[in-house]
Amino acid sequence: MGSYESVFLVASLVAIVVMFVAWLFYLVVRVQLGRGIATFLVALIALVSNPQLYWKKGVMLTLLLAWGGKSAFILLTTRILPAIRRQREQRDPLGVKEAISRLFLYEAQIVVILGLTLPFFFVGHGGARPFGLLDGIGTVLIGFGILGSMGADFQLYQFKSAFPGSVCKTRLWAWSRHPNYFFEFLTTVGFTCFALTYPFGWVALASPIISYLFLGSVIAPKREKRMRGIDAVEYAVYQKEVPKFFPLRIRRFKIDKDES
Repeated sequence: MGSYESVFLVASLVAIVVMFVAWLFYLVVRVQLGRGIATFLVALIALVSNPQLYWKKGVMLTLLLAWGGKSAFILLTTRILPAIRRQREQRDPLGVKEAISRLFLYEAQIVVILGLTLPFFFVGHGGARPFGLLDGIGTVLIGFGILGSMGADFQLYQFKSAFPGSVCKTRLWAWSRHPNYFFEFLTTVGFTCFALTYPFGWVALASPIISYLFLGSVIAPKREKRMRGIDAVEYAVYQKEVPKFFPLRIRRFKIDKDES
């Protein structure tokens, strides 16, 4: 496949189709699952549509496969299987108006998906470059991001299973109210590092910016609204003691200050 433009067009069409199929099966394929599948496929297309092989692309492809495997495992165990169980109990078919509204919600994810995958287009079609310091930093960040997000998701899943209806504020969740989102953001920063050595690679900086704004300003507030509905008082205390996104325990610094 040829130029950036043609690959970008094909990748966009794939994302549109994936999100449409996800919408058709909304009971099981929730929007976050559809977005994850589409993001992985678009990134994969961006990398492998150019048949030229080089070390930097191989490393990035390996890391992408690791991220995709992690995401698939987490989504299967904590999203898909619970959704299938809920489907047996729920729910009535969507009305036409609600179905159209949900379709727009699913397809609006395309902007986020294409923004998140910008680094892969640069590495996939920018040609061979030496594997340098930025690539090494990116590899480390992606490794931390994959392990951290997996750990945070499983900690939350285990806590919910043991203490349904309670607010998880232990281990990673004692440092950030959304550690899984923070580590996903860290993964995006890591992939972006690979693109920065290419001409106009700075454009890929839009990827972590979009990731931070989307996860921190769109997804996180929705989850917090649900959590306040479960236990408003306990979650209000949690919000005061633990920062929203970046892992920093505000409570610890308050205690240290009082003791001094």
